[in-house]
Amino acid sequence: MSSPTTTDIGTALSNLITTIINAFTTLFTGFANWLSANADTIANIIGWVMLGVGVVGVVAYFGRRIYDLLRGFVRL
Repeated sequence: MSSPTTTDIGTALSNLITTIINAFTTLFTGFANWLSANADTIANIIGWVMLGVGVVGVVAYFGRRIYDLLRGFVRL
């Protein structure tokens, strides 16, 4: 059995690189198609997450004032 030539090695590397590029292209295309098909759901999820982050931020910033206000109403 003879050793592979430089051309054989170059061809093998070229095929490997092409295969890797095709695999990533397939993955990204599949993800883009999934994203496109589920855009409304994803937008709703992002919206709810942003709303939740905002509520947590407001409670974190005004938490003591909100607590004192609610405690005052409960005492009445």
